[in-house]
Amino acid sequence: MTYSAFTDKFTSARDIVGVKLASCARERNRMDFYPVYYKITGRTKEYESAMKKCDCKGEPRTEEGIKRLKDIAGIRIVISYKSDLESVKADIKKHFPKATEKKLKKGSGYDATHMFVEVEVLVGDHIEKVVVEIQIVTIGMNDWSKRQHPDYKKANKKSAEGAIYRRMAEIYAELEELQEQLRELGIYYSEPVSEDSVVSYFHR
Repeated sequence: MTYSAFTDKFTSARDIVGVKLASCARERNRMDFYPVYYKITGRTKEYESAMKKCDCKGEPRTEEGIKRLKDIAGIRIVISYKSDLESVKADIKKHFPKATEKKLKKGSGYDATHMFVEVEVLVGDHIEKVVVEIQIVTIGMNDWSKRQHPDYKKANKKSAEGAIYRRMAEIYAELEELQEQLRELGIYYSEPVSEDSVVSYFHR
């Protein structure tokens, strides 16, 4: 079986979760003065990335090894403010009461909450349970992780370059703290976010 065919069930699971989260986003964003859910995207891990993850976790490069990874199917929720985290977690647990949570705060500066949910997917003539990882990050951390984090992974962590990348993550965090203070004053992000942008998961 090809990797693409094998991961069809992960893509189906991702889509099931994505539809539910998009519904949460529409409902909550209509209730607030700003978009709590700034953006939602989804992906199924590509072959090379999956093989590297198997190696990193000490898993064999087999179907069984891949099944034991928890992030083959992934969704990223970008929230406007760090203080929105609890609301979004509550939305997820409303649909997936058995969701588990892992807080990630790495030395690189990466700071996010990852949740794991399990959904049932029809595979051939039987039902399989598939895990989907949901990453919850702020606007600033999403920007940093896409722009600087990949380069930080390649850099010598003890070099001046590594230190600069870590400092950049700290600056993003400081800016977000200032944004929180503005929010408390009733001043929100002024950038308009359309519903299509928020649920861009459907435009992958």
